[in-house]
Amino acid sequence: MKRKRIAVAAIGLMVILGFGLLWNKPVYGNDEASIKKLIAESDLLQVKTNIEIIDIVDTETNRIVGFTNGEGQGIIRFEKDSKGNYTYLGMNFESGASNGITTYTVPVDNSRTPLFLFVSDGSTVGTIELFINNQLREEKSVPLGTFSMGAFQERLSEAEAKAFSLEFKLYNKEGKEITEIES
Repeated sequence: MKRKRIAVAAIGLMVILGFGLLWNKPVYGNDEASIKKLIAESDLLQVKTNIEIIDIVDTETNRIVGFTNGEGQGIIRFEKDSKGNYTYLGMNFESGASNGITTYTVPVDNSRTPLFLFVSDGSTVGTIELFINNQLREEKSVPLGTFSMGAFQERLSEAEAKAFSLEFKLYNKEGKEITEIES
């Protein structure tokens, strides 16, 4: 009888621990260490060391993190759950970015307010302009000599949200246009 109670208790404890492990999935995105660990585990990167977080942009329900590993730059995206923890959504990475800058369009919160992001290695671009449907919407300075990330968050009309053209214009520190990037 005593052995039966011990066996039942042991099985009950194993079931409780099993459910606990399933429900307590590892949380990534709440701190820089967990974000770096998740980036390093990605198949997109050849070099999995020297990962540096450039910047973190938080919206109401999303977190976008710009990063570099010395060979390229990218972003990793998370969504906030009801407990305030983050769930991994995806990652983009580009090595050898043209003019040292990469651009991304990220849907956040709702389809009418996307984030238009850029990640720069600080090598050439001093200013970036965002054009939507051939109209200048915003301009930002880009720090030279250091990695940086910037975000344009534009409220789009219903018609724009369905279909729009997006263009980034890049300028060096003297204000001369370098090239155009279209996304």
